[in-house]
Amino acid sequence: MPQKPKNAAFSSPQLSAFQENVIRKAERCYRVIDSRPAKVLVYFKNDWVRKRNEHAMANEIAQFVRDNFPVKTGHVLLQQLGDGVRGWVDGLSVVGISCVDEPWETSASSFIPILTHDQLYSQIKSKDRRLPEYRTRVPQSWEIWLLLATSISVLHSVAVPYEVTRWQFESRFDRVLLSPWDGDVIQLNTSQSRT
Repeated sequence: MPQKPKNAAFSSPQLSAFQENVIRKAERCYRVIDSRPAKVLVYFKNDWVRKRNEHAMANEIAQFVRDNFPVKTGHVLLQQLGDGVRGWVDGLSVVGISCVDEPWETSASSFIPILTHDQLYSQIKSKDRRLPEYRTRVPQSWEIWLLLATSISVLHSVAVPYEVTRWQFESRFDRVLLSPWDGDVIQLNTSQSRT
């Protein structure tokens, strides 16, 4: 549900998918160029406007891990201006490297935006338009509920404010529920829409 940031070329899900793809490719590339076991955690800077080449960035990250492998300490946390950091990759914020054979991970440098009434209502309305189609698939006597959920992924998450329980929405669904990633399911206040 997070909206595309103002003047951004990409949505949060697009940016998240790019980062995941890069880190998967970087891990595969590293396994080809180096046999030492490595677990890597990469925090990306969120670049909302510049298009990058996934393969090129993945190759740079793989080479960076190889060049900065923590032979003596077993693990290292690196930042761009840190002492002895070689070949920093533009677009990264922090890189952690450990000498264990585990899957590589990524995270985004971001804050979690707060869900607004308009964002939530936009999602309800988009699903409301499909309700006639849904009704053709179930017996007429059945209720149809809409369940909206938030995700825990940084670039996909929204924080749900306490006042969501007081917000009013129009909807033709029999019930509209919201399942935040960090709490219980909330039944939203709805009245039947006139359309």
